[in-house]
Amino acid sequence: MSGFKLKGIFFLIFLCFVQTPFAQIKDARISGDFYLTSQYYYEDETINAELLPGDETLGVNSALQLNYLWKGLSAGFRYEAYLPPLLGFERQLDGDGIGNVFINYDHKNFSFTVGNFYEQFGSGMVLRSYYEPQLGLDNSVFGARIKFSSDIIRLTALAGKNRRYFERDDSSITGFDFDLSWNEVFKGFKENGVSLDIGGSLVHKDEDNETGLVIPSSTTAYSFRSDLRIKGFSFGVEYGYKEREPHSLNQFRDGNGSGLFISTGYTKKGFGFNVNWKYIKNMFFRSDRESLSNVTSGINYLPPNSNVNTYRLTTLYPYATQGNGENGINADLFFNIKKGTPLGGKYGTKIATDISYITALKTEDGSGLPNAEVVELAFSDSLFYVNWNFEVTKRVNRQLRYAAGWSYIKYNQDVIEGIPGSGFVNSFTLFTEVSYRLPERRFIRTELQHMSANQHFGNWLFALVEYGWSPKLSTYISDEWNYDNSIHYYSVGANYRKGPLSVGLSYVRERSGLICVGGICRFVPASNGFRVQVNTSF
Repeated sequence: MSGFKLKGIFFLIFLCFVQTPFAQIKDARISGDFYLTSQYYYEDETINAELLPGDETLGVNSALQLNYLWKGLSAGFRYEAYLPPLLGFERQLDGDGIGNVFINYDHKNFSFTVGNFYEQFGSGMVLRSYYEPQLGLDNSVFGARIKFSSDIIRLTALAGKNRRYFERDDSSITGFDFDLSWNEVFKGFKENGVSLDIGGSLVHKDEDNETGLVIPSSTTAYSFRSDLRIKGFSFGVEYGYKEREPHSLNQFRDGNGSGLFISTGYTKKGFGFNVNWKYIKNMFFRSDRESLSNVTSGINYLPPNSNVNTYRLTTLYPYATQGNGENGINADLFFNIKKGTPLGGKYGTKIATDISYITALKTEDGSGLPNAEVVELAFSDSLFYVNWNFEVTKRVNRQLRYAAGWSYIKYNQDVIEGIPGSGFVNSFTLFTEVSYRLPERRFIRTELQHMSANQHFGNWLFALVEYGWSPKLSTYISDEWNYDNSIHYYSVGANYRKGPLSVGLSYVRERSGLICVGGICRFVPASNGFRVQVNTSF
């Protein structure tokens, strides 16, 4: 894209939101945010790192959001530029334009929106539209929405089309959702620390059939949910159902879909646990039945039932939600050892553990084939994913803090990455993190991790050292060493933060793999190059 065109767009933004009389109205406010991630790529045969398509070397992902607020009125738009998109992002994003525009008006208990908006019904099992730049995902609904909200009941009705890249899918979506707060109806609930909410959702999709197959042109999905809290105890359940909807992600398989989420937990000072069970069968809900993308054309969202791993080596094998069918349980527990005890020390010690166990759906004939009859709610012998983590966190004194633990993962690469014949990866990772406060608000932080794995890439060692020169400036160096294959993945960089502004400069040599956010994943090829990241808000 020419520099003239880019400057013209930003000049128009400046005129519309800064120099117009609307910006001068009393009590009016302009806000926004901006992000940019850019990388200059080099070829690297050792790690199979390539340039961008067309042998381009510079990729840019960026977005500028501007919002205008005055009393109950708000309006805004987001300009996005992918010039071209970074490696691992879908090439259909290539280009620039207005990706989001809206007008909203709030009056008393009502809220009216036209344009692009984000919405979630319950957990998202039948509808969730949201924005996730890390994935290149934005399935906002372009249309109209009305909300009513009071202490007792909340109602939402909407109609529109899902965003897809810089266009919109052809299908039409309508939806309705309600939430009822019973503790506002029965005052005795609140007095006794009881909270009870119930809700329900209905979503309908109409889509012309251009496949040449005999399949329905409309699909309806609905869900019911309830959340109960009694002091420190909580219990939630949500059930969803979807009419038959053959599409590319379920190989145009016929049949209805269903899902069941159950969660329970208890927390008090120094102790807590949660147990979650998720069962889903044929619950991908699509606004374009022929799309093969897992980050566009999704109407609903299926929350992951796996642990969120943050240490670098434990992210090698993340779990991607299997919307065509999975049955899983997740449990986590934490407790604090009291201060002043031999194990607690002066500041106490926190111990946390969590486990995830996810399988395929069990079938009547034991074949596990997509068209076989399913044994409802039953676990199968066909394992998808197991993860068990254990971590101890302790502050030794005012300066020194450390964390240490392990992570075991059994990962079905055939299913999660769609690579037939690759089998299972069994990995065991030991990790530790130590941070030390220095005078004048400086700090030093280190990480050391080791992964043992006999499959896939084999064994790994990771080390990181970060030095904080001040609360605003830090630098780091790290090495992710796949020593079975004698490959180093170096990274060195600096981060600057001041208020809402964050700037990062780094040289990266990154391995290939999945990046997952909330159970939705995209594959990122290996890369080598210099990266700039900027985030700010105003």
